[in-house]
Amino acid sequence: MPSFKYVIELSEQDKTTLLDIVQKGASPARTILCANILLASDLRRETYMTVSEIENVYHTTPTTIQTVRA
Repeated sequence: MPSFKYVIELSEQDKTTLLDIVQKGASPARTILCANILLASDLRRETYMTVSEIENVYHTTPTTIQTVRA
């Protein structure tokens, strides 16, 4: 089992805020990418995504993912 440096557990309010950012699409691309990474990293999510899965889906680097999670 992998060790987690940062554990992300989003509240319902956090999820709603991040989903609004992603769905509206009015924010800068970097902000939307960060919101998507946080949503995908949520441990309470039914389908938690690993760093490599997030990297492939959102075409980003592991460094960016770790920076957002920090």
